[in-house]
Amino acid sequence: MPATQRISRSQLRQLLQRVLPTDSDQDAFVIDFFPDIHRHFSAGMDRTQKVNLLVEHYETDEIFVALEQFAPDVVARHLSQIAAHASLATPPHDQSSEPVSKPQPEREPGVPHMVCLYAPDSDRDREAYLDLRKYLAPKSRAGSLTLWSQADTRPGESYAAARTANLESAAVVVLLVSVDLLADSEMDEVILQVLKRRTEGRCLVVPVLIGPAAWQSSRFGSLQPLPRDGVPIRSRKDRDAAWVEVVEGLSQALQYRPQRDERIVDAPSSQMLPSQSKGPQEAPLAIGVIFTTTETPKYTYVEPVEYEQLRGYLANGSRLVVQGPSGSGKSSIVSKALAELKLAARWILCSDEAQLAELVSLLAQPVHERLVIDEAHLLDPEVLRTLASRLYNQQTDGQITVVGLGE
Repeated sequence: MPATQRISRSQLRQLLQRVLPTDSDQDAFVIDFFPDIHRHFSAGMDRTQKVNLLVEHYETDEIFVALEQFAPDVVARHLSQIAAHASLATPPHDQSSEPVSKPQPEREPGVPHMVCLYAPDSDRDREAYLDLRKYLAPKSRAGSLTLWSQADTRPGESYAAARTANLESAAVVVLLVSVDLLADSEMDEVILQVLKRRTEGRCLVVPVLIGPAAWQSSRFGSLQPLPRDGVPIRSRKDRDAAWVEVVEGLSQALQYRPQRDERIVDAPSSQMLPSQSKGPQEAPLAIGVIFTTTETPKYTYVEPVEYEQLRGYLANGSRLVVQGPSGSGKSSIVSKALAELKLAARWILCSDEAQLAELVSLLAQPVHERLVIDEAHLLDPEVLRTLASRLYNQQTDGQITVVGLGE
């Protein structure tokens, strides 16, 4: 079977006008092949607006293939007329009958990549993604982000391979949370890997609540969701306002996304701060490197240039270790960031016996709140081991920030 001829987006628009000359033809085509788009059609939309909605949400090749199936003879006739005025790009002849998986398009360096995950077998969840993509469209057109989900998998492309490739480069991963997503065992494994990347400081993870679900007991139950009040979008009277709130929250996540794979910068306390030191700096370490259970941690996170990134990790619920020399401003930086983000936290000062006893009691069970442990270098080895276990093994669904001296 010959390879399908490829056309440009402008040529596709001409075909849509010629092959679907009436409103009824246009509606019939969209209902048959793109019912999720037809649900977004309204009485006040003209034909051009409907076409814009379609081409915004689907690839040109995918719409063209659907047109060929809808009216093959009409498409062939009009295609030859269009070709007479503009040459059509055709792929090289391939004797192989196996489909070729097209690679993902290259993204501009420095533009953050966002991946949305939702229940693959849920039409309602896919429709929610299309809504989100519509609200993010201005940012996408402005070059502020690139966006991908399973709905964007191209014909002939392996969905699993495309998902893996996109997740590897994602700065922000959005989980469209519904009961269908939580019930999907395959997606549960994917989310587990995503949360591992988050722990390593490679991405931010943002749950977006689209339907009622017991998400608080899920793997990502400790993360701050959108909308912030925890009311799912489908339960809102004003869904437009809810989506606007979600987009604003995702914009903040993009602003505070990981700029690199590191969160903790090595700087022994006997030396100057990294930003002041005149000597060579040690290579940065990933945040997954949590202090050992047998000795005081060796790593610090005190560079002033890291302040905005620190804010981002606090806003996203990440667990952090902030260390450095006495008087370097560790506690002040964390306190300032929490205040600017308007985040409440229980602050434990380990030099205070009463507060230390309170900490021991808190660590006896999983922590379900935002906790700042200051002067952590004063902890005895047993408490330090318990704290390290909470951090490293993630035996908590709260946020723990540890502040203290290095060696």
